[in-house]
Amino acid sequence: LFGMTISNNSLKEDKFIVAAIAFPQSQVVKIGVIVSCVGAALQCLAGAPNLLAAIAMDDSMPILACIKPRGKNVDLSTLPSRAVWVTWLIASVPTLAGNLDHISPFVTMFYLLMYAGINFSCFLLGVFKAPGFRPTFRYYHWSISLLGFLWCLGMAIIIDAFMASVSISFVFFLYIFNKKQKARKDWGDVFDTVKYSIVTRALRSLTNTTTEHLNAKNWRPQLLTLIDVDKYGNPDNLHLLSLASQLKKGRGINVVISIIDRSSAEKGCGGLDYYDTHDLVEHSKSMLRRHMKREKMEGFAEVSVTTNNISEAIWSAVIHSGLGPLSPNTVLLSFPRDLKQRKHIEENFLKTIRGIRNLKVAVMLFRGSDSYPTSAELVTAGSIHVWWIVHDGGLLLLLPYILSKNGVWGKSGASLKIFAVITSPTENPDRLREAIKIHLMQVRIFATVEVLDMSETSVAENMLHSDCSVDGNISGSNSVVSDLQHRDRTVGEHFMTSTYEIPYVPID
Repeated sequence: LFGMTISNNSLKEDKFIVAAIAFPQSQVVKIGVIVSCVGAALQCLAGAPNLLAAIAMDDSMPILACIKPRGKNVDLSTLPSRAVWVTWLIASVPTLAGNLDHISPFVTMFYLLMYAGINFSCFLLGVFKAPGFRPTFRYYHWSISLLGFLWCLGMAIIIDAFMASVSISFVFFLYIFNKKQKARKDWGDVFDTVKYSIVTRALRSLTNTTTEHLNAKNWRPQLLTLIDVDKYGNPDNLHLLSLASQLKKGRGINVVISIIDRSSAEKGCGGLDYYDTHDLVEHSKSMLRRHMKREKMEGFAEVSVTTNNISEAIWSAVIHSGLGPLSPNTVLLSFPRDLKQRKHIEENFLKTIRGIRNLKVAVMLFRGSDSYPTSAELVTAGSIHVWWIVHDGGLLLLLPYILSKNGVWGKSGASLKIFAVITSPTENPDRLREAIKIHLMQVRIFATVEVLDMSETSVAENMLHSDCSVDGNISGSNSVVSDLQHRDRTVGEHFMTSTYEIPYVPID
């Protein structure tokens, strides 16, 4: 109505144009403005210092540590004096500009963005049906909060697009700053609800699927790393964590598990039914997480206790880790030290490996040492050698390639060198080398290839005859024929379309 009856210039220049047409007296509007300002000032004086002091007590902004109330038992019902003075300073200094129009756009934008944030939070909580969000309004719907959010944001842009952009940028700066502080406070972040809902919906959509349903093009290593611990729960063989961390370019899920063996514990100790076991598990888990953080490794750490056979505990960990297609498909273990000197360890280790292979997951044995580079080190001239004997579908090429792309090996990565092993005297090494080079070009892996003749050794037989019984012998009358029909092929058998009937002899 004012726009239809009053000129545009009068609306801009005369701040009390409403008082000029007020009924019955113009003083009514002026008195109302004064009372409203005094009421708002008293309200801010009572609420703003407590809010400022609460933010300081959360330790999320170190710059506000000076106004944090002192003492252990802080009574929030009384106004904190330091916060009152800071509030007065923030409210008084802008008035020295001599014109409230200089700060009113910021105040307006912050109010609109505050209510926009509240409506946006309610919208997300309503959409994702958070059980802790229980509005008292009977006819509430998330669309109401969405409308309020868009309304406040639209009003801010219509009033002053530049000021709205500056204010939104400032709000994002504060959000990122608080995230960087990594303050562990029970704020009930709405984005945690969003992430949890997205993950649960994605998992429900993958019901009744396993890792076998993934196409080979979408395959990625999802590591289950088994870290040895001593009887006090302290992790051992930490170089295994370094390797697992450097395989993160595969973008899979990392699960780190330690199993505390208490089968031979002294009297008064045992499984989780003993009082000290839970503290031991928590200590070991915290140590694992600390070492994972040092290696810049993202993943989940778990610690289990067994009073029975350690092999069965490892099999159980492999079976029950993960959910559906997010279950680990690759198990990383450390090679036992002094294996030949301790016969019972050798038997248990081989038994564990056979059980894991029967679960149809890949097995990686790392025979490294403490000299293996950690994620904090830099190796400028690294080289990875791959001895390729049995064609396993490409896993032996993919894992070294992922490892070579880690930042530990410099910007250009580590160089790959493939040693293709000939296991039959009838295979042509030159044709095998060219076939492997063509294959590497097709899968876009850059590596040098060298062919080695090991046909006079038993390496192929040892690699291929791995699906055997516990005593190491192939049992059954037809087992040899069955093994030859279903066994993996060597690299030469896979890439060579034809072989010589007599041993190959190169022409000089």
